[in-house]
Amino acid sequence: MSDSLRGGSSTSLVPSSPAAHRAAAKAAYPRRSPPTAVARVNPAHVPLADACSELLRRAALPGNALEAYAEQLVREGESVDWVCHELIPAVARRLGHEWEEDSSSFVDVTVVVCRLEQLVSRLHQEAATEAALAAGWVGRALVGPVPGEQHTLGVMLVAEALRKDGWDVLLTPLDAEQVVLLQQVSHEWFDVIALSVSSERLVRRVPALLRSLRRSARNPDMRILLGGRPFCEQHDLAETFGADGTASDSARAVALARMFRPEPKHRTEAVDVAG
Repeated sequence: MSDSLRGGSSTSLVPSSPAAHRAAAKAAYPRRSPPTAVARVNPAHVPLADACSELLRRAALPGNALEAYAEQLVREGESVDWVCHELIPAVARRLGHEWEEDSSSFVDVTVVVCRLEQLVSRLHQEAATEAALAAGWVGRALVGPVPGEQHTLGVMLVAEALRKDGWDVLLTPLDAEQVVLLQQVSHEWFDVIALSVSSERLVRRVPALLRSLRRSARNPDMRILLGGRPFCEQHDLAETFGADGTASDSARAVALARMFRPEPKHRTEAVDVAG
């Protein structure tokens, strides 16, 4: 898939996860294979389909069997990246398909997805701390769904990938209204804001939201990334809306964010002036 930036090159943010209604589930889980160009190394060579089936089987067991299996995979040689960015999204897609086919209930899917989100956060936490220390300084990113959007697993994956890359990441509340986003960017310094949306109804609100964010931002050079199904399907849509770029998965989101991260000296001087 080609990459694009505003005035330069474009790509598309992250596949959406199960949401709060059945119609959105069909849009969030397209029946397609994950892109091979960004596949993570799977050192222990556990087949993805087998691991996906086992993780789903464990999800039906009492206690923390699901979490224990994921942690076992890491102990036995699988990378955290592969578990979080290949295996867990594959499980989420399969849950979406089961929901469409009425073989899993809304409650079952919601509970498992919440557990997957918590698992992603836990697996990445130590790695994120190490990356921040190694980076020597920390860029700041605000990550969340467009107000009203219910798909959150993809947002979580992007946030954790940025943390692992050494970013200081603030996740917006799931139910945050536009005024909350505007207050956050006006009161705090962010180098990048990454927003995800899959609902066609909400997509129409994005251009006005982006204009308001730029007017309110404490950082006059704050960059905005967009992601979600509409931007995967229409590669020039984000640029049309006034965004600085899109990425089709968390790895590309991190790569794009790095391009927008200023040098430490530049950021320090900018914060001093803004303060």
